[in-house]
Amino acid sequence: MNPGSDPTRHASVMQRLVGANVRRLRTGLTLTMDDLAGRIGSNGDSVRAIEDGRIDIEIDMLVALSDALGTEVHLLVAPEASS
Repeated sequence: MNPGSDPTRHASVMQRLVGANVRRLRTGLTLTMDDLAGRIGSNGDSVRAIEDGRIDIEIDMLVALSDALGTEVHLLVAPEASS
């Protein structure tokens, strides 16, 4: 990280990035938030908070999300490739 950079801002950007990737993958699979919540042992409100980038996501949750969405963890934290 660059000296003087704001770690809170970086975390917020990452939360929104993960949330956007989760939403894109979930909707691509035609899953509802409740469907995904059931797959990860959570609830729809938690999935909404993740997709909105409002909560910190721990590694175990990233793994659960990647398993539930049929993808790999690194793809949840990567910017979407442009077509």
